[in-house]
Amino acid sequence: MSITSASRAMLDRYEAVRETLPGQGIEWLAGLREAAVQSFGRTGLPTPKVEEWKYTNLRALDGFDFSETPGNADAAVDLPDAVGAGPRLVFVDGVFRNDLSQLRDFDGLRFTPLADRLESGADLIQPRLGDLGGDQPLLALNGAFLEDGYVVEVAEKAEIAATLEIVFADTGGDAPTARQPRNMIIAGAGSRVRIIETHLGAAPSQQFFNGATMVTVAEGATVEHRRVQRQGAGSVHVNTVRARIDGGGIYDSFVLQQGAAVARDEVQVGLTAEDSVARLNGVYLGDGSQVLDNTTVVRHATRNSNSEQLYKGALTGSARAVFQGNIRVEAGADGTDGRMTNKTLLLSDKAEIDTKPQLEIFADDVKCSHGATAGELDDDALFYLRARGIPEAQARGMLVEAFLGEVIDGVREEPIEPLLRDAVGNWLAHAQETDEA
Repeated sequence: MSITSASRAMLDRYEAVRETLPGQGIEWLAGLREAAVQSFGRTGLPTPKVEEWKYTNLRALDGFDFSETPGNADAAVDLPDAVGAGPRLVFVDGVFRNDLSQLRDFDGLRFTPLADRLESGADLIQPRLGDLGGDQPLLALNGAFLEDGYVVEVAEKAEIAATLEIVFADTGGDAPTARQPRNMIIAGAGSRVRIIETHLGAAPSQQFFNGATMVTVAEGATVEHRRVQRQGAGSVHVNTVRARIDGGGIYDSFVLQQGAAVARDEVQVGLTAEDSVARLNGVYLGDGSQVLDNTTVVRHATRNSNSEQLYKGALTGSARAVFQGNIRVEAGADGTDGRMTNKTLLLSDKAEIDTKPQLEIFADDVKCSHGATAGELDDDALFYLRARGIPEAQARGMLVEAFLGEVIDGVREEPIEPLLRDAVGNWLAHAQETDEA
């Protein structure tokens, strides 16, 4: 089978660096890498001929030279202020930086770089590292290279009051780079944890980021997972989350998608027991010629599980967004309640949204719904504000913030909610300056 030039470049790169990848000498990890690279080699990177990738093309990677993947992991980095007083892990160009991190102990919590757990935590993490998602080439590619990442382990009944913070920083540079961290969140029965994960990049950066996060939510546990993506303008960012939720467990996800030339955030959830809950929410902000893709797959595998999805976005310039949401209700999963909504504001004539909500229902007694809308700002609302002396740019900004606020309102915790609102406000100000230029 013919594969793209970028796919061939990644395979060549693997052969060049396989002896230097983390975890050398660990037999099971070597076997995992080989299985993963063989899986990726059969298909290569997905193209628009693959239905799930019909609207998002990775051809930008064909111009990346992966023969070298330099980095500047020791560089000084301008990091945002810490979110609260909790522990913080910082990775710069794929390398953990202890000097920039804040490691604090909490009862019932183990929060470490993945490299620290490859040997000591093999029994716990090996099955999760080995999850390549079946025939999913991006997960297979991540499994082959499998760089450092973070591991969150929360003991049974432990409630971690502090917010855990992870920062992935890309320093940029003239040469393309590839970063492929593998992360894990493991919440024990009856536990609770909140995590915010931020991806930052220098404006001229050409980075291919291909991350994967495996989430296990045990019975009665709650995981609040917040992600902010603001990578450099030349980057290609792909992030895949795979979550398994047991009875009474809750996985509460929010993503703010703003950076990169091409970005895809994919959340795959398996609701495996009664009363399990998935809440998937997101805001996407596009300008210029960006492509921002949000894809969700929620599988209701048993009775009386619940999922809620709300994604809203605003696009200006010639930006394009993609929303693909799939709710699948398996046979026998009676009592399922699954809801999905996608709404987009098009702030210019050239902005575009491709939205494809899907329901696949193989059970009888269910409540499922989906809806998608796209349109411009309400002229009557804009006129109302202008009639009260509010300048047009400010009035437009107020309406956009109110539109997106419905999603952000679901993130009630301090100080994350104001951080998200500030990010939206800054994007609006930049978008208006660009329109006026």
